[in-house]
Amino acid sequence: MDKQINRFDRFLWVFLLINPFLDVITGVYINLREHVTGVAFKTLAVPVTPSLVVRTAMLLVFAAYLLSRRSRTGLLTLAGVAAAWALSVASEYFVFGSLALFSDMQYIARFAFNLAALLAYGVSLRGREDANALLERAARVTLLVFSLTILLSVLFGVGYSTYTDRFGFRGSRGFFYAGNDVSAAMLLLLPLAFSSWLELPREASAGRKLLYVLTPAFTCAALCLLGTKTAFLAVAVSAAFFLIYTLAAPGRRTRFPRTVLVLAAAAAVLALLSLGSATSVPELIAKSFTMTGNIAQQENVGTALLSGRPARVLEALRLWRSGGVFAWLFGTGRGLHGAILEMDVFELLVYYGVVGGTALAWYWLRELWRFVLAFFRRLRGSLPAASCLLALVLGCAYLFLAGHVLFSVTSGFYLAMLLLYGEALARQDAA
Repeated sequence: MDKQINRFDRFLWVFLLINPFLDVITGVYINLREHVTGVAFKTLAVPVTPSLVVRTAMLLVFAAYLLSRRSRTGLLTLAGVAAAWALSVASEYFVFGSLALFSDMQYIARFAFNLAALLAYGVSLRGREDANALLERAARVTLLVFSLTILLSVLFGVGYSTYTDRFGFRGSRGFFYAGNDVSAAMLLLLPLAFSSWLELPREASAGRKLLYVLTPAFTCAALCLLGTKTAFLAVAVSAAFFLIYTLAAPGRRTRFPRTVLVLAAAAAVLALLSLGSATSVPELIAKSFTMTGNIAQQENVGTALLSGRPARVLEALRLWRSGGVFAWLFGTGRGLHGAILEMDVFELLVYYGVVGGTALAWYWLRELWRFVLAFFRRLRGSLPAASCLLALVLGCAYLFLAGHVLFSVTSGFYLAMLLLYGEALARQDAA
């Protein structure tokens, strides 16, 4: 049994490095399928992708791992999610007279995958002294894969525009199917890349230094090209935080030039890209950056900042309230709604109700609260811990404003890894 568990552990860490490639492969698959068939992927009744197949299989692997490690908390938590889902489907069918089982199953599977990853990797990490190093390495690999996909897509003029709506085409998301999902994932990991570079010893090799400085630089450049409001916010907040931190914190002034170097390298990457790309990089970024103000002038601030989400949320809340006590407690189900709300907090409440939403969210909230307490009690002087807190603040703000975290297998997975990174920092400090 011990040998089997060790194989499970090794497989989990291999998957952590493979995971970012799934999103790229899925995007390329969707792009090729649309070109070959001439059919928009989102119009398919059952949109099966490599990501869906592999991550559904991994959900089962995570569950099997928790079972092999006899993780009572993990198994009971996942059982609670399954019960909350079943009751939401019952509400959808018996209260509202509707049933879209594939939508219901696909949506809860996304959430369950992220939660199961948090639980399984949490068990695997216990007792590992190299946990922080492993998670930092995974963050670097992920950011390099994501950012290079976007940068190379712009260079060669391929991939998707981030936005294709009534306001025109703008931004570039490479081959990623959802620009907001990859924005959220990069937003969560960017502070860790900055921190790793700032903490890198001076005696590190030149190759290692180059890797550590280029990871956040490539990420900042790619986020600017992505052009979502969240992407610009991630770059601005991260840059401001580390500039101020390295100037103000005791003993950190020698690292201020390192922060400046990252930002200069990001600007240099964009400048070089503009020389080799058929796309006008400055125009691409400027159009995305100024469009929010233009939309606010043409329509309203709510549409500009939240892309019309408040109207969908209000309609969904009206439907949820109309369902009576059972719907209030257990939700309306995901399948009752055509478009997703894209605001995680309201999706938990509307789709799964007060009881169901609590069953889904409690473990995430527990891990978040534990790290926040540990930070303010004993980790305030740690740059990696401060970077982790910054990333969690950005992630939680995004969870409230734009969703694409808990129910996204792209970004939700990295929220789980971020919480585990914070847990490992707290455990290391306590040792």
